[in-house]
Amino acid sequence: MGTRQLNKYFSGFALWLFLAGATSLLGGQAKPNAKPEVKPGVVSGRVFLITQAGDIKPARMADVKLFYASDPSIPIAEAEKDKNSAADEWFVEISKTLSADYEEGKKVRQALDEAQQESKSADKHERREAAKNLPIAEANLHSRVESECPRKLHVYHSALTETLKWVSANIQEKGWQYISEQADEDGHFSMKVPNPGKYVLIVTGRAGLNDAVWDGGVVIINPGEETTVKLASPAVACLETGD
Repeated sequence: MGTRQLNKYFSGFALWLFLAGATSLLGGQAKPNAKPEVKPGVVSGRVFLITQAGDIKPARMADVKLFYASDPSIPIAEAEKDKNSAADEWFVEISKTLSADYEEGKKVRQALDEAQQESKSADKHERREAAKNLPIAEANLHSRVESECPRKLHVYHSALTETLKWVSANIQEKGWQYISEQADEDGHFSMKVPNPGKYVLIVTGRAGLNDAVWDGGVVIINPGEETTVKLASPAVACLETGD
């Protein structure tokens, strides 16, 4: 091979190396539209209640639950994962159970009103019926008033049960939208949140002699940051009397 041919050969080889290296370099660069990696967030805090005497009762080993609502960083039109979220299901279930409890109370009060009206009727038959129905209606109302606290607890627990059933039924697609953790002996908790965003925070457990539910509402958890909450006022707390 002559000198001129060798020079031509090595020049072509050098060009090939340059192009190959440039292609490799460009291939290793991040695409302009590639989604950046999202750092997990953390939510931490303490759960407790304050008694009428001013004593602080921690929610020892309470169950802390997070239900995903939405990601504020994603435009609403593009937020497919935010449709029919776990938080949406929670709001549906708590609304249903509250509405059912309200309707039940409404019927009890209506029955009492009707019995009271019948007792004032000029018709003897209606008054006789009222004499039988009025004590029953009064007893039903009294029983409802006496059971108000346990009923409220039942409302929350029923809504939680149905929401968790929904999570279980949609575990492959929506399972990540539910995160749970247990508080320690002093009511402290810390939860890593792989998918930051807006979450509904619900805590169930005992504080002192009280069965309670804390409704933390919507909590915003930002990527790479720690959100701290303090839950001191339960949505409902029922004191065990030890019958």
